[in-house]
Amino acid sequence: MSDGFSSDTTTVTISVTDVDEAPVIVAFSGYEQNGDDDIWVFSGMIVDEDPTSVVLTFGGALDGFTTTVNAGGSFSLTVSASLLSSNLATVFATDSGGLTSSVESELMA
Repeated sequence: MSDGFSSDTTTVTISVTDVDEAPVIVAFSGYEQNGDDDIWVFSGMIVDEDPTSVVLTFGGALDGFTTTVNAGGSFSLTVSASLLSSNLATVFATDSGGLTSSVESELMA
């Protein structure tokens, strides 16, 4: 039975923790090692909750190349210029949950 004036209020708090977010590639760049046109070094950082589980997929000039990501999230790839198929290098990252980063690119001049 209700008198029409009483009310009961309940507060509900929902906490969401450890949400899997897509990896992010930061500062992807390429440069000539020691100013030598024959050797190029490509590097960057992965921001992810588990960077060592991230798989990098290279494309463009770096199609078919692979490297690993260290525990701190950095990666590096050194390539002979004679093996590069073009002057545009691309990379994207896929984490263990299947989420992918945006494609990052570097134009080699």
